[in-house]
Amino acid sequence: MNISEDTDIGETKPTRVGVGGQADEESFVVMVSDDRAFKLSPGAFYVWALCDGEHTVSQIIDDICSETGLARSDVEEPVITIIKTLAENGLVNIEKPSVG
Repeated sequence: MNISEDTDIGETKPTRVGVGGQADEESFVVMVSDDRAFKLSPGAFYVWALCDGEHTVSQIIDDICSETGLARSDVEEPVITIIKTLAENGLVNIEKPSVG
């Protein structure tokens, strides 16, 4: 999936929901409520943590590329997939950008 094909998500500013922490050496947990928690891989947790409501998905992808040295073409599709999956499970809120 290319941001240009999915412009709506690329311009959104996802906001993480819940409180996260390390569960063990290989995974992290995000508590959404007292009775609802999700175990995430380190990569998914990293993306979740970057969803601060201030940066667009496109900016998050750029930040990951800068920090890892990976090409945007290698990062874009997995990051969008992770963000959509997080949203489907209530771990991030994705609001459409306001049209001014």
